[in-house]
Amino acid sequence: MGIRNRKGTPGSRLFPSRLAVVRLGAARLATAALAAACTATAGLANETADAPTLGGSSPPAEAIEHYSDGLRALEAQDFRSAAFEFEAATATDSTYGDAFYALGKTYKTLGQFDRAIGALLHAQRLGVSLERAMNAIPSQLAAAYSKSGLEAYQKHKYREAIGAFEKALELRPGDARIHYTVGLSHLRLRDEDAAKTAFQQAIEADPEYVRPYRSLGDIHKQKREFGPAAEAYKQAIAIDSTFTDAYSGLARVQIATENFAAAESTLRHAVAIDGEFAHGYMLLGHSLIQLTRYHEAVDPLRRSIDLDGKKAETHYRLAEAYYGMGEYRKVAEAARSAMRRRRDYVAAWVVLADSLHKLGEVSEARTWYTKASSDSRFKDYCTYKLKELSRPQ
Repeated sequence: MGIRNRKGTPGSRLFPSRLAVVRLGAARLATAALAAACTATAGLANETADAPTLGGSSPPAEAIEHYSDGLRALEAQDFRSAAFEFEAATATDSTYGDAFYALGKTYKTLGQFDRAIGALLHAQRLGVSLERAMNAIPSQLAAAYSKSGLEAYQKHKYREAIGAFEKALELRPGDARIHYTVGLSHLRLRDEDAAKTAFQQAIEADPEYVRPYRSLGDIHKQKREFGPAAEAYKQAIAIDSTFTDAYSGLARVQIATENFAAAESTLRHAVAIDGEFAHGYMLLGHSLIQLTRYHEAVDPLRRSIDLDGKKAETHYRLAEAYYGMGEYRKVAEAARSAMRRRRDYVAAWVVLADSLHKLGEVSEARTWYTKASSDSRFKDYCTYKLKELSRPQ
């Protein structure tokens, strides 16, 4: 796009007017002063300079004027105007490295990461007059690639995210958090092996970064590799004893291996750390049910519902606890609460049918047993119960 100067005439590099020469000197002084005062919010303080002399030449006066106006806009934290002025400076002089650098950092502040990357790559190729700014470009690019990857991830563009993260890792190979987010992206693409590799690389980069251990534990748990899963969760807890997600993962493994007493201990520790850990209270209630301590299960389950009543499983577990206590009317109420939150919750249909059978509401019990019998997990049990209901009383 052709950008004209404020007087409406194209800037001339070969034959500047006397006024342009005067402007050039004034602009250099103004730019140097503004560079020192430039707002830290944009990350440009002490990294911008007056008109560069790379190659022994200076940008035309018009480009310098746009550049200095951009710095003034930064000082006022008017980043959009700053970007416009830096764009104008680079359009006037396509070799103006300092302007490309300032433009890249400004676009990064505005969250326009792909544009930031393009401008910073131009600055790197052209050169920047301040050595510390030139040396900072790889770090700035890595941050922009990383943010671009996060933006793509949030838009569910996982392959695009991985591409951006890999560019960031070329510049910052030891960044554990980038490796970790690559792993999350692979998980979204259902590539567990690639995710596992990325999480292991994150751990190698920073053994104290706790999240990859939890994610590795989740992968092992999903594959029913309970030993490695438990070990990964325990490593996470050893690093951060307040990381409740690792406690819930470990408890899930203990429940899956029917070590309910260990699960109870793990979960009591978790809810002592975080009194608002709704998932932990739900799992604690479930563990107590498996230990046939139904009365003890009710309070943690109710606490979980108070904290997060949207989870269907918690209402279902409460129905199980009431069933163990013989409180069949409360069973039906809790089961229906679970079903309102998840219409296809077949286990809730079954416990509802069981409670209705106990309450003597045979016709409705038969309806729910019949409906649940279409699920292979419950077919045999529901068929047996339907036969039982058909026998003469």
